[in-house]
Amino acid sequence: MDGTFGELLFYIIGYSFLLFSIIGIVRLLKLQNDAKKHYLTKIMTFIFIAITFFLFIGSSIGHKNEMEELAGDYIIEYYKCEKCFNCIVKLKINGTYELTKSKQIIDTGDWDFTKTFVTPFIIFNNGNEQQINSNRTLSYIKNNNCQEYWRNQNLAQEINGKIIKIDSTKTKYGFYSIEVEKNNTKETIKYTPKYIHHPWLNNKIRIDYLIRKEKNSMTFIIKKTNGDTLILNERIRLKESIDEIINKH
Repeated sequence: MDGTFGELLFYIIGYSFLLFSIIGIVRLLKLQNDAKKHYLTKIMTFIFIAITFFLFIGSSIGHKNEMEELAGDYIIEYYKCEKCFNCIVKLKINGTYELTKSKQIIDTGDWDFTKTFVTPFIIFNNGNEQQINSNRTLSYIKNNNCQEYWRNQNLAQEINGKIIKIDSTKTKYGFYSIEVEKNNTKETIKYTPKYIHHPWLNNKIRIDYLIRKEKNSMTFIIKKTNGDTLILNERIRLKESIDEIINKH
């Protein structure tokens, strides 16, 4: 049974019994001068109260026991949209967590869990739900607005030089990373496109092409070895994406 549906069903049943209990109590209070004639109401009210108590207390105890089983140390791969090396999150029995990087605490917060069938999903206080991997690894904590965060990173970087290496193994962002030798200093820098609508450098660039991007701009001026110039920007990238969708249909 899906965890969300199971929780919904539990609350419907639990609060229905609670409502019946309240109705029974109110009815007995109204008829207290003639209560001897309402044994059935007393019995049913007692049953409803007992079932309500059992459901909510039993659920709370069960949830606490499962939380104790899930508590412990887990590896965290990403934190605030960045790869988090040597990061461990300690899930505590009391529903709080500590995130450490190289044994130094860098964040704290609350956690809980939900279940889909028998699979538990950890819920951190920012609402992220994620499954526990077999090697006690969780994907991320507080990866909010990553597309905007990554775009700002790319915006801040300036490029002006010759492409000397293209990493054809795609990064987790789906783009190729490139290494550029600066024109003025011959220093080598690495540039990794990160966000979804980044100008599509893939299949448009080659080693020895010259590439230039100003700071706070997402327009790339690429000069090919034959002297031709290619200009790429976000609007072109977005247009290509729309054209791909139209062509598929």
